[in-house]
Amino acid sequence: MTLTHKPLKFPQDNLAHRSIIEWWYFNCNVKDAYGKKYSLMTCLFKANNKKVNIPLLNKLPFSTIYFSHNQLTNISNKKFYSVINPLSIISYDSFTRNLLYINYTNPSLKGYLNCAIEEVKPNVFHVKNIFSDLILTSLKKPLLLGNTGFIKLNKKYTYYYSFTKLKTNGYIFIKNKPIKVSGTSWMDHQWANEPYSKDKWVWFCMQLNNNTEIICFEYDDKIKKTYFATINYSAGNQKTFSDVKIVFTKTFWKSPKTGIQYPLQWNIEIPQANVFIQTTALLKNQEMIFGEIIYWEGPTHVCGTFNNRKVTGNGFMELVGFSAEKSKIEIFKSELQEQINNIFHIYIKKFVYQKFPLIKKFSKLYRK
Repeated sequence: MTLTHKPLKFPQDNLAHRSIIEWWYFNCNVKDAYGKKYSLMTCLFKANNKKVNIPLLNKLPFSTIYFSHNQLTNISNKKFYSVINPLSIISYDSFTRNLLYINYTNPSLKGYLNCAIEEVKPNVFHVKNIFSDLILTSLKKPLLLGNTGFIKLNKKYTYYYSFTKLKTNGYIFIKNKPIKVSGTSWMDHQWANEPYSKDKWVWFCMQLNNNTEIICFEYDDKIKKTYFATINYSAGNQKTFSDVKIVFTKTFWKSPKTGIQYPLQWNIEIPQANVFIQTTALLKNQEMIFGEIIYWEGPTHVCGTFNNRKVTGNGFMELVGFSAEKSKIEIFKSELQEQINNIFHIYIKKFVYQKFPLIKKFSKLYRK
């Protein structure tokens, strides 16, 4: 089934669509009252279980499945936290309102946690999960990639739009401790009748200090590379470019889990827009592993020139489909062992420490 282009309408197209794959993605760059910097990413995926064919999940008796990925980076302390939920349970009243409303939870030994992605009023979103409880208010109209929000990637078509500048306020949570923050977020909503699971791409979003935002990427379906950039100018006009140069520098990080070598600094040139940008990862270890889908995702520092004027800004980078040195079996065993260790740690905290508080006290003294 091939997608046919229909003009996007808001807020209707914030809702779910009949497609093979769809996701609601947010990233945030925020600060606390002391100026400490943090970043977050959360993404809820909706997939046709028979067409996407994710191992193990494809055995479930559901035509549609949901799963979520979450990460939090303490940039100031250089610490990274991530949680991948292979199955998310959606409430029966999700997608029943005129505005976007998704209420879900992720099965966990820790117990029940209510998560939400909801549009509380037009262009104002409430995002709640294990790492955050935030209100995101759009300061600009949606950015329609390709100027229509419907783009061709070689032989594949996808709907794709972004809210590029979301004023952000609320709380993040590190080890269940709430921290009040404020800053700026970005939202992507994409849906397609293609699984994309075997493709490769490098993707960047940038929020510049001249009130301009840029989304650009190199997409590789192993047949042809497609280069793409759309700029959201300060005056509100948008323009798309296909003449985009995206080149990595000699800055790399090699994952000890997968053996993948990720380029962490890139030079981006959009000649027709007179844009020359360098984007650099703020932390090295930001790898996410979800079965056969392995990617790097994290915050970046942006600097360069825009119309011959110096600019700086915040951004996010996503690197997907890079070749692993280690076999899938090795990676799976490593991840499984880590999950078992986490489950054992949760069990100790939840049951043993409650029944034997002296063990908990001794454990704290030992860690000191």
